Amino acid sequence: KQAQAQAQATQYQLMQSGFTLIRDTRVAYAQAVIAAEKRERLKQGLQLNQTIASLTNTREQLGDISAQETLLAQNEALLAARDLQLADMDAQLAQTQLMHMLGWMDGHKTLSLSEQLIPACSAVDIAQLKSVALSSRPDILAAEATMAAAKEKHSLSKFNWLGPSVIADATSGQTNGHVLAPAIRMNLPLFNQNQGQIQRADAELAKAQQDAEAVKLKASLEINTAHLKYQRDCQEWQQLHTQLQPNVRQTIQYAESAYRDGEIAYLNVLESSKRFISLQLRETQLKADLISNWSDLMRSTSHAATRP
Repeated sequence: KQAQAQAQATQYQLMQSGFTLIRDTRVAYAQAVIAAEKRERLKQGLQLNQTIASLTNTREQLGDISAQETLLAQNEALLAARDLQLADMDAQLAQTQLMHMLGWMDGHKTLSLSEQLIPACSAVDIAQLKSVALSSRPDILAAEATMAAAKEKHSLSKFNWLGPSVIADATSGQTNGHVLAPAIRMNLPLFNQNQGQIQRADAELAKAQQDAEAVKLKASLEINTAHLKYQRDCQEWQQLHTQLQPNVRQTIQYAESAYRDGEIAYLNVLESSKRFISLQLRETQLKADLISNWSDLMRSTSHAATRP
């Protein structure tokens, strides 16, 4: 029974490692897609900053603004170019990590990525998910199997010190002293009742029980944390699409209308577009956080299909 419990513990540990690998693969795929999306949006930002820098330079020559404002616009363009270079390297790194995680180490291979990665922000019955996970999550079952193995070892330690064995003895006989006969060999508990092994088994059992309780507490914390982060990101995602982006688009429309009427300069329109691109970059980062926390929630609530 002890060996069987140890085998079950190993089986559940491998299962939990599999769920972790699934989570890591999901995150790696999402990071590759999002890195490419961020690079494209930074390209738009760079073009916009370069246009703004060119217009500010023209206005400086006309005497409308100071050289300091022109220098600030040029610095913004330089920073945008640097951000684009870093984003390009990040995209290559994310693609390489994903390819290696999938087992494709050939640098000449490419992978077509889909941008449809946003999980639906639907209501989650966290109480039910948590109840099922805490009763059948593989790492919890592995800890319980380890505790069962420790209990079996603790029970055996009270008796295995006797060490009885059946032997064939030929040291005595009626005629010549060498007649083969059966015998039983065992230890007598005069000075040693295996106290050391029993105490060690007691300590291992206590440790296994504490480890099992710690695994449950850790699993509960992971589930609650992942769920709260997922809810937070979903709320921000909905606010971004229902309030912030429509407001910024409306601001751009107002600026374009005012420019057509000659009320403002084209530079003001570009500044409004620049704020919209910044909001799009925030959307990209939020998408990464949303997918990562959703993957953590799926892993933390994963469970074995059947419990033996």
